[in-house]
Amino acid sequence: EDAEAGLIENVKRHIEAQVNVKVVDGEARTALHRASLEGHADVVKLILDTIQSKCDAKATGYFVNKRDVYGNTAIYLACVHPQKTSAEIVKYLVDAGANRVPKKWTTGMSPLHWAAYNGDVEVINELLNNKAGAIAVVAKNKDDKTALDIAGRYCFYRVV
Repeated sequence: EDAEAGLIENVKRHIEAQVNVKVVDGEARTALHRASLEGHADVVKLILDTIQSKCDAKATGYFVNKRDVYGNTAIYLACVHPQKTSAEIVKYLVDAGANRVPKKWTTGMSPLHWAAYNGDVEVINELLNNKAGAIAVVAKNKDDKTALDIAGRYCFYRVV
């Protein structure tokens, strides 16, 4: 709840008290999922720093790419809501090993699809910032649309 609400001092206290940040709730979401969804970059960074200090890259990658019961990863959730999406959060997640192309099982939408849908050029740039991001460009959703198709459909010409 504290991560979701962005209460960084409370999250710090939990971490100092050795509370496991990998714990999942009834939706199989971690504090990282919740903070990413609600746009709390400082909390996301704190959680990632904590995980990276305790785990190797493989374990960190596994944690960062964990799906909830709906098939959402933290990076997917970070890109869904335009008023809460943050390029800073996306950068933290990508730097920690987040897969940029985790499609949602039901829609086939990826983080890049959502960033294009929302017209968020900063998030798109973070998702495409190196060769690994190139795979995201050709990913198609269940309607056989790429992120570029979606951006054009919704007249986000800065994206196109």
